Amino acid sequence: MVKSHASKTVQTGDTPGQSAERPAVPSSYRTWMGYLTLVVLAVILIGFWRFSENLIGTIDRQARRVNELQRVLAGKDLRVIFLRGPDDRSPGFGKVIWNPESGTAILQTSNLPPLREDHVYQFWIFKNNEPVPIGTFTTEDGEGNSLNVFELRRLKNGIAGGYLVTLEPATGSTQPSGPAYLTGDVVASPG
Repeated sequence: MVKSHASKTVQTGDTPGQSAERPAVPSSYRTWMGYLTLVVLAVILIGFWRFSENLIGTIDRQARRVNELQRVLAGKDLRVIFLRGPDDRSPGFGKVIWNPESGTAILQTSNLPPLREDHVYQFWIFKNNEPVPIGTFTTEDGEGNSLNVFELRRLKNGIAGGYLVTLEPATGSTQPSGPAYLTGDVVASPG
């Protein structure tokens, strides 16, 4: 037995007496299109929510960083140590801005070479001619620039004999083992 389905047609026309017939849209098609629209809207909303969460996290990190920088720069007796490459051909340079009151310092670097995989730069001070590891960092862009805040409380009652930035394994080192990229000597603080 063969069943036949009658198709519905909808009559449309712009002017009286003129008509065009087109098949009616089945209700199941409209239902599926409605579900599809809801799914697409849900995906868009979830994507927007995740984007906004990431943006809020980035803003929070930047606000904390600005507070750290302000804490260092708020000192009355800042000391600035200029860092240069170990030879005249080295393009890298930087500064250490140390606040003895808070025991914190900003390390600013420029033109460091790109990091090798599984490596970091490590910041050192020399106290009594011995290297003291302060912390590790990476560059923030493809141009070898970075801006980091480190605790230098070990210097609160003393003066470092020098500063060094080396390339080290990602876990850091207890003694400088990689090539030196920046060095700096302490200059007497302003009277």
